[in-house]
Amino acid sequence: MTSNKIRNFLLALSSLVILSGCQVQYKDTPPKPIVNTDSARKNGEAEMSNFIYGFRGQMWGVKDKEQVTNMIRNANVDWFGQQVRWEDIEIRKGNYDWSELDAIVKTCQESGLKLILHVLGAPEWTRKDPKYSYPNNPEDFGSFMRTLASRYGGRVDGYELLNEANIADEVGPGNFDPCLFSRLLMTGHEAVKYADPLAFTISGALTPTGVMDERGQDDAYYLDALYRCLNGKLPTDYLGAHANMANNPPEDTPEKNTTAINLEGYTTSYKGHPSFYLIRLLQLHDIMEKYGDADKLIFVTEGGWASSINPHPRYIFATDNTEEEQAVYLTRALGIMKGWPVAGWMIWNLNYGKFTDPLDSFGLYAYSVLDADGNPRPAYYRIQDTLK
Repeated sequence: MTSNKIRNFLLALSSLVILSGCQVQYKDTPPKPIVNTDSARKNGEAEMSNFIYGFRGQMWGVKDKEQVTNMIRNANVDWFGQQVRWEDIEIRKGNYDWSELDAIVKTCQESGLKLILHVLGAPEWTRKDPKYSYPNNPEDFGSFMRTLASRYGGRVDGYELLNEANIADEVGPGNFDPCLFSRLLMTGHEAVKYADPLAFTISGALTPTGVMDERGQDDAYYLDALYRCLNGKLPTDYLGAHANMANNPPEDTPEKNTTAINLEGYTTSYKGHPSFYLIRLLQLHDIMEKYGDADKLIFVTEGGWASSINPHPRYIFATDNTEEEQAVYLTRALGIMKGWPVAGWMIWNLNYGKFTDPLDSFGLYAYSVLDADGNPRPAYYRIQDTLK
């Protein structure tokens, strides 16, 4: 990968940073989450036999792509999610470079992996703000998605349409526009279905932020606003979500924390705010139910726990999770979600740790199930054992 592409890649992932701890101030009052577990299960039950469990990982720019697919298959995982930056393919309007993505799709097809492409990173010529890689014109986005899905029809199983519209790292400080996002989703979904009716679509996942200021909007608040803009149901097949539980085990809730809060050796943040708990997924589904969309399922396109003894300060919570805890949290979450309205979970992440900077500024190593040399961490082995 060139230095510029590595920089763009890292910037795209920087939005995984959690913006705030337990101190949250809102400019507006977000909708109060009501955890209606029974209703969520009744209206959107996902059979675990059909549950999609895969890895988000990196093949772009990787010379030995087959080695990546071997690590995925050896973990008894059948699904792979590859980030696709639109700006790396359609550098100028109508001019495409498909070489790298062609190689990725071919490698996944030959290995028998099912593939999801997570599309983000609009070219500068279509951005709302030149400094931030979000598109302004839905028609430009629709044209690209139609071209993309036409090229890979029958070889790509699903597409995530954009990424984290509720955070400044993606859209720019304060540039939160759920109505524009709704139009982008509608146009992108229609384009994919026109080109490849059998491929599924996922709305660009919102991310936990814990804040309501120019840095980001609470994901539940933004989702409620998105549904008001849509004036109806979500156009995509699934609602995308990011599940980042920080230092909270999968069973915990804002009212029940089983890990120490103030004892020496534990951070004191990321406790109490609902964004940072697995149960947040049910709270998002309550909003879907509120707008008559309860039959639609959630798809977690990034989900995981970070573990590191020397993380970047923005990921200090990673010191609270041992590597073994990272492993058991990932697999325990599967059992907890049985019967939840969740269709799939893409583990964040397989091998991004190999592409991080020395300070791991974006937590890529902390979340990875492989170390910087590509060797398995305990989470990899636990996933392998659970799925065999």
